[in-house]
Amino acid sequence: MKRLNGKILLILPIILFSAFVSVSQTDTTELNVGKKKLIIIDKKTQKENAIYNLEKGKESFEKQIAETEKTIEEHKTIIDKLYSEIDSLRKISGNLSDLSGNIKKELIDSIQSEIQKEAKKINGKSEIKVVIIEKNNDELEKIIEKKINQLLYEQEIEKLEAEIEDQKLLIELEQKKQQAFSEGIKDIDRGIAEIKNGIRSLDKELYSGTEKRTLKEINTGNIYNSEFNAHWAGFEFGFLNFLNAQNKLASSEELDYMEFIPEKTMRYRLNIIEYDISFSKNNRIGIATGAGLEWNSIALKQNVDLFEDEDEIIRAEYINPSDIKYKKNKFNTVYVVIPLIIEAQIPVKHRKIYMGAGITGGVRAWSKQKQKYEINGQTYKNKKVDDFQLSPFKYGATAIIGYGDIGMFINCDFTSLFNEGAGPEIFPVSVGLKVVDF
Repeated sequence: MKRLNGKILLILPIILFSAFVSVSQTDTTELNVGKKKLIIIDKKTQKENAIYNLEKGKESFEKQIAETEKTIEEHKTIIDKLYSEIDSLRKISGNLSDLSGNIKKELIDSIQSEIQKEAKKINGKSEIKVVIIEKNNDELEKIIEKKINQLLYEQEIEKLEAEIEDQKLLIELEQKKQQAFSEGIKDIDRGIAEIKNGIRSLDKELYSGTEKRTLKEINTGNIYNSEFNAHWAGFEFGFLNFLNAQNKLASSEELDYMEFIPEKTMRYRLNIIEYDISFSKNNRIGIATGAGLEWNSIALKQNVDLFEDEDEIIRAEYINPSDIKYKKNKFNTVYVVIPLIIEAQIPVKHRKIYMGAGITGGVRAWSKQKQKYEINGQTYKNKKVDDFQLSPFKYGATAIIGYGDIGMFINCDFTSLFNEGAGPEIFPVSVGLKVVDF
């Protein structure tokens, strides 16, 4: 599953690049009025807004790269500490081996000395043999005890070496994420350049004397033109909650260890790609599709550590707050989302009222539990990256209503958060605002 996550991350830049190519196409309308020519550039502002939003996305990717770099350094520090512990254990184990040899030598010397003393006192070999056996048993028990300790140290060394391999796998995953974000930044830069070229072309055409289309040609043009602009692309954020199998808000008992802090549990979406098709001559009804990234940040209420047992079921280890009290305990998931939405628009002055509804499908990209706690005034952070038996695919419904570039949305997943039988049967639902439109 971790390899699949890496592959998904690596293809995201390709998706981004496709989006930028479609955005960069020139979109103008020209009218002939006598000897005058009017060029209506109603897309120029949108292209400028797209550049602004892409630059914001680039900043987000750069922050992600910095975070992955920091995570990699943390894993490397852990590996160095583990190697140091292994070296210490090997030294102790070696000393125990030497100590066992010294005891054995002392045992032989002691037995020989005992034989000489007893030979002077008594006659007969049987009494001397008893003394040797008693002495031998006592010292051999010491040797066996030391040998057992030595074996225990060797077992601990093997565990530490296995943990080092796990840390190396985590570093490899972070490096793949870092590479994906770096490629994404390159594609964003190319997309910004393409959009700027499109703006320059619009400015050039505005002052050119070339006549291209008449008013009649415009009125009889293709009804499936790009004048219809849906409201999928943009940024969304809202509160996240969960329903049970009866489509009611899940109770604390149903949530179990996934009980969350409502005001800190959020869903974010960055919808980057959009493709629109108009269904009417007046461009008021159409369909939209595309792709985006969805972040779910769940603030766990209980002081728990999630793990997968031998039956591939997600369990929670309850940590005594007197031992460790988590200041932050979040369960984060990321999905690649693709929509199919029908939208209707009503022009009002220079903007539009819009209403849309449709379905969405998603693929899980990665997931992790992120914790922060203090011990003796020292702050510690812990990150566990795993699939946590989450459903690899999901589908659901979405609806949106708004005016201009501002809107409200509601999303409801029809797929349980976890695989069947692997965790609580809960279905994510979110409500929030859409504040940006590309």
